[in-house]
Amino acid sequence: MRDFLVRSAFLDRLSGPLCDSVLGTERSADRLVELERAGLFLVPLDTKREWYRYHHLFGGLLRHELARTEPELEPELHRRASAWFRDNGSPSDAIKHAIVAGDVSQASELIARHWYSYLQRGRIETVAGWLDALGDENVAGDAGLCLTKAWIAVNTGHLPDVAHWIEAAERALGGGASLEVESGVAALKEIHRYMDGDVEAAVRAGRRSVERGQTPWRPVGCPVLGIALFWSGRPDEATHELEESVDVAEEAGNHLSVIHATSALAAIRLEQGDIEAASQLSARALDRADESNLDEHWATAMSRVVAGRALEREGRLAEAREAVDRSVELSRSGVAAVETGYALLSQAEMRQLAGDRDVAREVLREARAVVAGCPRPGILEEMVARTERRLRVGPRRSANGHADELTERELAVLRLLPGELSQREIAGALYVSLNTVKSHVKSIYRKLRVETRADAVSRARELSVI
Repeated sequence: MRDFLVRSAFLDRLSGPLCDSVLGTERSADRLVELERAGLFLVPLDTKREWYRYHHLFGGLLRHELARTEPELEPELHRRASAWFRDNGSPSDAIKHAIVAGDVSQASELIARHWYSYLQRGRIETVAGWLDALGDENVAGDAGLCLTKAWIAVNTGHLPDVAHWIEAAERALGGGASLEVESGVAALKEIHRYMDGDVEAAVRAGRRSVERGQTPWRPVGCPVLGIALFWSGRPDEATHELEESVDVAEEAGNHLSVIHATSALAAIRLEQGDIEAASQLSARALDRADESNLDEHWATAMSRVVAGRALEREGRLAEAREAVDRSVELSRSGVAAVETGYALLSQAEMRQLAGDRDVAREVLREARAVVAGCPRPGILEEMVARTERRLRVGPRRSANGHADELTERELAVLRLLPGELSQREIAGALYVSLNTVKSHVKSIYRKLRVETRADAVSRARELSVI
């Protein structure tokens, strides 16, 4: 009984079959029932009495006793536990015990086999914990693990680490690169260039990644080429590539890539003026994120911007600001510079619409700085200029080419005209009277030299006012 207690206490949880395998004995399930009845600090973890754990203080005492009396046995016990958990569908436990046993080869093999599925379930910290426990020195000797470490850095927003681990993977390869690892290097270089704000370099790297064919790394980086094409001003190519990426990612069960690609498709539709399609796509992306436990991931940032813009058109301004503010927060955590800039520009316009002109200007300055820091941000530079015109920060022209300008409140009304809100509903959204809105609408028509709401919207779009 003493041997059973001391040699099983290293396990966080115990079952009869697990203890039989680890201790090389039989009828451990009966022994566990006996221990519980004897009141020996054994706590059941389920109603069927299949799994147990020792009371924490008692377990600590037993582990100390094992280290004192049989220290040479500990690694072997952990190896046996790792094998049992591996064979019984618990890879995380198997990895933990392999690392404690010092079995780097087994731990590396298990991590390489399971990291991808854990990431797709939103278990990024779990995978990061495995690699941290394995140690950077051990990771650096395996090209596949280096790429996994780089991908963790992508997802957690540690951009300098991405480049470091890509270089480590290339060093570990030496001269004998497999197609799979080459594909991983290409995919991560593509992602790194994109996050750094060089959309043209991301397009080139993305094409090289696609040339590697359908390797396990293809679903990981598949949306980035399409997203980079969008930012480089090629929406039709981008749409084709992103729709194909959704199919590739769906087939592989890569929820993160599906979310990112769908969010980009939503942004494209928004830029093309198709608010309804954009709203549907953003809702699809956010629903998938929620289902996959990825709703806090930075890849949802673009879809939140689109959702905010759609809410704005409906006059739900408080909800719109909340969605866009969340997009800014998440995009910053991912350090994808172009997406951060995009979110900030929308935030600036939301603040202006709310009447917070000073805040809007400050946010716009931040957006301009983010975009200026990108080597090649593509169409984002024009988006900055467009937002400056909307906020009347940069040079702008009125419909007749003279200095006539819309007031801030007229701009706020004008931005709600493309939606289906009545003038009474616009007044409610902006917390002003119906007569005030009617007065603003008349002034807008006069300054834009139009006679109808549809013409006002069309002329405002020509002038990049909305």
